[in-house]
Amino acid sequence: MTENRATGYGMQLKYGDGADPEVFTRVSGLTEVNPPKEETKTVEVTEHRIAVDPDFGSMEYISDPLADHGETTFTLNRIQGDASQGAVHALLGATNNYKVVYPNAVKTVSFKGILTKWEEKTPKTGAQTVEGTIKITGKPVTT
Repeated sequence: MTENRATGYGMQLKYGDGADPEVFTRVSGLTEVNPPKEETKTVEVTEHRIAVDPDFGSMEYISDPLADHGETTFTLNRIQGDASQGAVHALLGATNNYKVVYPNAVKTVSFKGILTKWEEKTPKTGAQTVEGTIKITGKPVTT
């Protein structure tokens, strides 16, 4: 059954302008984007109870209520003079609103993040690219 499977073709990364109402602009040249992760952390809470319960001998964990949603990474084909790429590059170190939009708008993940990496790659042969990283701050919202 392949009818419910999907490719990433058509994904979009958008950045907000900070206005009210906020307008989001698509970043040009996107070849890959990895949305915020959904992960539950755990905290090890094993007690020293071997003396009172010699059959215990197993680690115990609880769910950590503080979530870290990690990072969103992206790769762009570098487009010399492109306004959208220049605007995102200018956000390096700043907190901003972003959206990852899935093909056919089946899902959108909105989040606040800090652009922590903008790395241009200029190989001798092949396309010039940019690899970027956005550290998620707060909780992403999926619609």
